[in-house]
Amino acid sequence: MPGINSVSPAVHAVQSSSPAPATYEVLWTVQKDTLPEALPTPDEIEAATNIIKQGRGRCVSRVGRRYVVKFGSQVDRIEGENMHWVRENAREVPVPKVFAIYQREVTPHTKITYIIMEDVGGQPLDALWGSLDLEQRKDVVIQIRQAVTHLRATNNMGDFGAYDASELRDDIFWTDDPDTQYRGRFTNETAFTQAVIDKYMTSCGNSDPHRAQYYRRVLPIVLQGTGRPFFTHNDLRRENIMVRDDGDIAIKGWATAGWFPTYWEYASAMHVCDFTDDWHEYLGKILNQEYPNQSKWISKLRTDLQSQRFAK
Repeated sequence: MPGINSVSPAVHAVQSSSPAPATYEVLWTVQKDTLPEALPTPDEIEAATNIIKQGRGRCVSRVGRRYVVKFGSQVDRIEGENMHWVRENAREVPVPKVFAIYQREVTPHTKITYIIMEDVGGQPLDALWGSLDLEQRKDVVIQIRQAVTHLRATNNMGDFGAYDASELRDDIFWTDDPDTQYRGRFTNETAFTQAVIDKYMTSCGNSDPHRAQYYRRVLPIVLQGTGRPFFTHNDLRRENIMVRDDGDIAIKGWATAGWFPTYWEYASAMHVCDFTDDWHEYLGKILNQEYPNQSKWISKLRTDLQSQRFAK
């Protein structure tokens, strides 16, 4: 990854009660002299008691005096790589600095990934929103809009995919088939949209064939963007916006970021908007445009695909 110094992964022994000592791999790290303090080991991370959030194969903990670590079997290294890429290529976007990424194998089919990042402090916007007055809300929204604008202005070679031209991690493309081509990358928006349709047909075509045929017919008409990809956070919910004591923000939650059509950021954010307050009014302002048609269809697709997935 450009800008990262330890491109040759190091392997370290980890204390273990098992007969053979466990090992972990440092996938990359910044230069040692730029660290705010010594990097923790996986055992130190897992022993940390200051847990911020935990569940479904993921845990976020404060470790030491300066670090927050996200780790677990459901953590993808690309989340940390996305954060580093954004810091390097969209410097105006406030993203926590990533210091290292580790992995260790705990079973032949399970790896734990550790993303060690700076502790930016503050509180998540969802916890603060109700206590903010109108001017404070506007100030936060302006910061988010500026960040998203800078993010979307990042140059791209024209493909729809992850930052490194690999497959997209969005759940709409989820499949347990390792040979699938649904996730891309895609050389144009038409191919991207067709992959969304193909994924729906494969997952839901047998259980709801007439609806699936209707979707096949109308989705190419409805899911119209500008034809070019935009780098997209793809999980712009308030819990991923940290507001520091000085009022500045930091954006986390980059696991599914990548190059998507122009409407995707809005559609993803609206899908997780629970409409319990006025947050939905600000999403269009953050994107400088609303995409109600695409948003409604994408949300319906996500709901149908998730229902089919859990029904298996």
